[in-house]
Amino acid sequence: MGLVASPTRAAVVRDWLREETTIGDDRIAALRAPAGLDLGAETAEEIALSILAELVQVRRGRADFVASPGPATVAAGIPESISLEPVVDDIVLLDPVCGMTVERAHARHLAEHDGVIYAFCSIGCRTRFIKEPAVFLANPGTAGMAPPSVSLPD
Repeated sequence: MGLVASPTRAAVVRDWLREETTIGDDRIAALRAPAGLDLGAETAEEIALSILAELVQVRRGRADFVASPGPATVAAGIPESISLEPVVDDIVLLDPVCGMTVERAHARHLAEHDGVIYAFCSIGCRTRFIKEPAVFLANPGTAGMAPPSVSLPD
């Protein structure tokens, strides 16, 4: 997988992937950034050309960084490990952190916990949930409320 980003931004993305996802370190290490052949590209068009050139290199089996062929590099067709069956869409659309209902069509921030996929209104709510899911599942939607032990002045 290639990422169009500076080395600094790529490091931030790699850190985020380690902290926020279940992607293995071996897959994260395989992330290529910046994507594309080093042609000295500067404009958007030149960067696009360098990425296309790298894709041709991968497709023709000339890229030394490809550990094993994937769907894009297998000439015999789709490997057996890839399923073309429809994915069942069972997502909890109530953000367990803030209590907001997330529209299915706009559910971008997702996280899985104990086999259940939750949708979040923002990356902030998702990040808080990932760090302490039990807290938010015990009392869904109460993150913005004051704790019961806090007394407010009269």
